[in-house]
Amino acid sequence: MQKYSDLVKIFKEAFFYSLSFERVTLFFVAALPIIAYVAMFFGSIAEVLAFYSKNHNFPFEQVDANTKLLILGLFILSTLAILLQLYFRAAITRNCHANKHLKKESIYKSAGIVFKSFTNVLLATIFVMALSAVLTILELIPSLAEILIPILSLAITILFIFYIQAIIIADKNWLEGLKSSVNIVTKKWEALLFIITLFVIDVILIFITTLPMIFLFFMLLGTVPNPDVLSQDIIPYIEFVKANFTLTFIAVIITAFLTGFVSVFQESSKTLYYSSNIKQKRAR
Repeated sequence: MQKYSDLVKIFKEAFFYSLSFERVTLFFVAALPIIAYVAMFFGSIAEVLAFYSKNHNFPFEQVDANTKLLILGLFILSTLAILLQLYFRAAITRNCHANKHLKKESIYKSAGIVFKSFTNVLLATIFVMALSAVLTILELIPSLAEILIPILSLAITILFIFYIQAIIIADKNWLEGLKSSVNIVTKKWEALLFIITLFVIDVILIFITTLPMIFLFFMLLGTVPNPDVLSQDIIPYIEFVKANFTLTFIAVIITAFLTGFVSVFQESSKTLYYSSNIKQKRAR
């Protein structure tokens, strides 16, 4: 019962910590460049997507220079958004830990402090992504791939869930951070309870924060004569967005901002749990 009450306290603290415009805005800022880019060049991007949908392949060498630049720009901004998201997660980790166990500091100060540790965070992230990519080898065994790949991908996510916290809070290098995460998950049964509970809460929060997009989807269903084609053809989506561009753009902006809250909640919850484990170890 004590362990359960501790988890309730952690999630409660993380929730109130996440009710911060400055912290949530960080993740909105990370997504804003790619949202603006897609909005500006939506017509051209829609043509590329429609072409891909019809042909089910993309002969990159045959497209013109403008299309190549369009795709390159999208790739660069997507990469930038991912890197910013990762950096801001590190900043939230530092800020949440400092405000709880050290002394209060602004999120901007925390963002500056984690700069020296970001290389290790990036290396650890690349390792986890590479490990997940290796799982695609299992596709050579069709009978097992559909079962093993999701299970092993989930296992990797669970085992390395605390690596950012280990690097930022415990000042470990990328490899030690990964090992520290694995040790906590495998040696403490309540860690699995925490992860499962966090997953359930995340699903609920994501559902709530994506309600604007869900409403848009139901509007789309009402405008398409045969909804069955939605799983096979992207064209109805594109036509709907063109006809309701302003409404879609507003829904995307609202969803992007609200999902920033989910990101802050996820990272602060993991930080508070990891910090409590570090504190317990030092007390022994």
